Amino acid sequence: MLSKFDVFPKFADKSVNIQTFTGGLISFLTTLWVCFLLVGKIHGLIYPEIKSSVVLDKEHVDGQRKTFINFDITIGSPCTMLHIDLFEHDGYQKTNIIENISLTRYAQSGEDINDLLEKRVPSKSKKQDFPPDYCGNCYLSTDKKCCNTCREVMDVFKAKGLTYYASFRWEQCIREGVLDFGNETCRIKGKLKVKKQSGNFHIALGANTNDNYKGHSHDLSSVDASHKLNHVIHSLTFGEPVDYYKPQLTDVEMQLPELNGSNYWMVTYYLHAAPERISTTDKIDSYRYSAFPSRRKVTNKTKKGFPGIVFYYDFAPMIVVYQPTHGSIRSIIVDICGIVGGAFSFAAIIDALAFGALSGIRGKTMIGKAA
Repeated sequence: MLSKFDVFPKFADKSVNIQTFTGGLISFLTTLWVCFLLVGKIHGLIYPEIKSSVVLDKEHVDGQRKTFINFDITIGSPCTMLHIDLFEHDGYQKTNIIENISLTRYAQSGEDINDLLEKRVPSKSKKQDFPPDYCGNCYLSTDKKCCNTCREVMDVFKAKGLTYYASFRWEQCIREGVLDFGNETCRIKGKLKVKKQSGNFHIALGANTNDNYKGHSHDLSSVDASHKLNHVIHSLTFGEPVDYYKPQLTDVEMQLPELNGSNYWMVTYYLHAAPERISTTDKIDSYRYSAFPSRRKVTNKTKKGFPGIVFYYDFAPMIVVYQPTHGSIRSIIVDICGIVGGAFSFAAIIDALAFGALSGIRGKTMIGKAA
């Protein structure tokens, strides 16, 4: 009974099986097409489609979750003249921040002060005459009781794994005259932990002062025309860094015109950050942002503004979620079977039509010759 339902043709005589050039060509092209489709399917498995959706960022509305602002900036002023302050929308403020911040001094020539001091100060200190009771300060807790030369102080700091950032205070190096580096610049690398709300942080010239009437203000008495705010923002990112996105403030340079007298520049960047999340086995929270720079002149007597670089930031209340879509094993098998079966079934129809047409033409040709 079941044999009546057999839809697969079988031939008792194998000689009935005819192979033609047209059939071979169609089979070859079909095989290539199937391979192409299968490669595309495998590529889709290795690199799944990413679907995006926009949802409300509940952490922005309900919680006080924090994120990091990471920055790497070189400024045309000595590190000793710069400080970092943070102000958040809820009133929290932090001044003279040093946590998670590293400052590297560079000479006017562009060379790192650490490397320059190593070159200038001989590895073996020259013999010097000191008073009998002289014992130089080592500026660190160490087994060495006295540091009488610049090299001895440097060796103490090197042994502790520290830089020569504070060399401008070392009396021994000042005495030996090795601290003339010209107009220094400062490279500041670090990160600030901030709440996901609006706020600002600045890198400013001068020193912080507390005034009961004026509130937060800066002492600019030690600031002069040689202290520039020309700068290069090597990078500025929010959250975790990702490879697929290059932030707007990457290798951005700003050269400011020279000002006379007690005029200074105040440079402001307005940053609007939009959070995004990649939902994989490890959730990656990152941010894209847009930046709008501006600048204006300020003086010592300006009530609003100060010489510095200010970054105002806020966060969008929505979050873009990227979700990779992986097909199930069942759907993958169905797709592969559909590709192979469908391609060869369609090819069989084309082959049958081509074979029939060619056979008819060949038959008519033979009849014509016979006539």
